[in-house]
Amino acid sequence: MGIMRRVVVFDASDLGTESAFWAGMLDGRVLADDDFHTVFDAEDRWVIGVQLAANHVPPDWPDGHPQQVHMDLHVDDPAAEHAKALALGARLLRAADDLGAPEGHQVYADPAGHPFCIGWGHPDDEAVRKQLLAGIARVAEGVARTAGLPEALWPEVKVVESTPSNYNDEALTGRITNALLRELGPDSRFTLN
Repeated sequence: MGIMRRVVVFDASDLGTESAFWAGMLDGRVLADDDFHTVFDAEDRWVIGVQLAANHVPPDWPDGHPQQVHMDLHVDDPAAEHAKALALGARLLRAADDLGAPEGHQVYADPAGHPFCIGWGHPDDEAVRKQLLAGIARVAEGVARTAGLPEALWPEVKVVESTPSNYNDEALTGRITNALLRELGPDSRFTLN
């Protein structure tokens, strides 16, 4: 059984305010129940849950009651997302030195007090995909080098448009493993971490 969905769940004493805030930040919608609200993003994926916690004690970041989790939102227009967050009820906890800088982040609290960050200037999905695949190539080369395989026989990992960005992709891992087994022999023992 594999993971089919990753959902961050926040405690809140006011479900409506908390779930409406996150739906607004993600341009999504809320499916409300008595003690649990499901938040969908703009692509209609369930990404956040808000569960009723009548005695919820909000985190007091950074020096008071500790946070249990926080969310990072990577954006391309920090000024617009800053305005949106405040309009939806967020409080700014720590401002960036320069909202117009090429890279940075600001720390906010959502209506229930959970800290979250709005960050910008981070690598886009394509850059992350290439970094992950370069890491896979280094692992494959390291295994081949450790096994004493001549460089001419090292398995080749090519970055192509159809290669997924998830380094835990079973098909990609299988192709790398099979290439290494072909080159190193079926009795080889190695793992790809």
